[in-house]
Amino acid sequence: MTRLSAFLILNFFSFYLINTAHCGKHVVSSIVIDGQTGNVLHSENPDVPRHPASLAKKMTLYLIFEALQNKKISLNTTFNVSHLATRAIPCKLGVSAGKTVTVDTIIKGLVTKSANDMAVVVAEGLSGSVPKFVEKMNAKARELGMKNTRFTNPSGVPDRGNSLIKRGIQRQTTTARDMAILSQALYNNFPEHWKYFKIRTFNFLGNAHHNHNHLMKSFPGMDGIKTGWVNASGFNLSTSAIRYTQAGNPVRLFAVVLGGTTRHVRDRRMASLLETHFKKLGATVVKNNKPTADELFTETCEPATKNDKLNAVFTETSTPVTKNKKLDTLFTETVTPIKRNKVKLDTLFNQPA
Repeated sequence: MTRLSAFLILNFFSFYLINTAHCGKHVVSSIVIDGQTGNVLHSENPDVPRHPASLAKKMTLYLIFEALQNKKISLNTTFNVSHLATRAIPCKLGVSAGKTVTVDTIIKGLVTKSANDMAVVVAEGLSGSVPKFVEKMNAKARELGMKNTRFTNPSGVPDRGNSLIKRGIQRQTTTARDMAILSQALYNNFPEHWKYFKIRTFNFLGNAHHNHNHLMKSFPGMDGIKTGWVNASGFNLSTSAIRYTQAGNPVRLFAVVLGGTTRHVRDRRMASLLETHFKKLGATVVKNNKPTADELFTETCEPATKNDKLNAVFTETSTPVTKNKKLDTLFTETVTPIKRNKVKLDTLFNQPA
């Protein structure tokens, strides 16, 4: 074994151990809220601090929608892609530095692909820098009543403060209750933009990027909103679904499950919670659950090419990691294996500020 190989293996497992040391490990948190009344219908560890993972992008989207509402930007506004954005760890759209992307593309990339590079692009575009944007994220969290949430970046990738994590201090945290508050705020304050959360496939530069929320195609009435996964969080899911009573009255539920051990465990828990509480409220009728052309989910998987590098890393699919998987496929939840020698140090350990 060469010194370089030994160095890579040692640092790989150091990265793994650091990012699995998180608050509330192995404790699932969940909450279900009646969207009409605001009543909490179910809660399990709703205030236990958890790593938000890509659920942090919900706040990034909130600030985008707020800027649109205040006419500071439009959907056609373009933002430059910086070198910092291109260094974001996957998932990402992979736009080259120096190019521009529209706000509409950024939103779709955040909702479907959960693109970390687009989170950096919009942070720099709206606030001039990532740290200034994060300040706005935390100020908005306090304004909305998210008492136990602290953001450190716009994407939800693991904190760079590894020394803090080693001492048991998780800088970027949230709770199931706070994420439910944010979901309601997105729905109530920006109804004109809720359609984005319904998108099942986003086509960009010839590539189809599929929404990671698989319940969008399997749970009747589901119409948003966001998934998240890093080692520090487990499998997270924030949802909204609507059904109707026999009298035609709408019942909307907002639910959050944080810390699932697998995507399937998380999804089954979410579906069970929603089904149970819809039935308790007498909401058994589903209207027009067929996707529109824009929302249609196309079940295809494009093979990785030599130019893809690690764009598929951290995507959520059903492929389990087995003891026979090689090191370079650990943490890669994707139907397309990553070939040897494709993992570069800067893509494993460099994260946006």
